[in-house]
Amino acid sequence: MSSVTYLPPVGIKLPRELRRLVNRLAHRQPDRHAVLARHATRLLVEYGLEKALATLVPPAPR
Repeated sequence: MSSVTYLPPVGIKLPRELRRLVNRLAHRQPDRHAVLARHATRLLVEYGLEKALATLVPPAPR
């Protein structure tokens, strides 16, 4: 699949805890993973790590 949505953010490596959260939220959903990775990168750059982690909260277990 050669879609732009599958490309990771260019030149920015997410910190481990933020990367693990993105992986957990988008488990087995490549389209959603790309969107969440870009969103997490934007939050990290604009607001910092703590705000990015607080914003991308996983859903509560059922």
